[in-house]
Amino acid sequence: MTPARQAEPHQEVFEIGHITFYLNQDISERFQQCVLDYDRSFLGKGLTASWPQCDECTCHS
Repeated sequence: MTPARQAEPHQEVFEIGHITFYLNQDISERFQQCVLDYDRSFLGKGLTASWPQCDECTCHS
């Protein structure tokens, strides 16, 4: 991920809480299934995202 001020023409916009994501269309469908968690503690993990695995996922191989 890289910071951006606005979406590119080929990207979709997702707003979750106070966070805005600009995602390419090829992953936007997967992102709709995403669960986000933010750990605010001093030594926390920050923002984490998780989503269901699929058959096309490279981590299956």
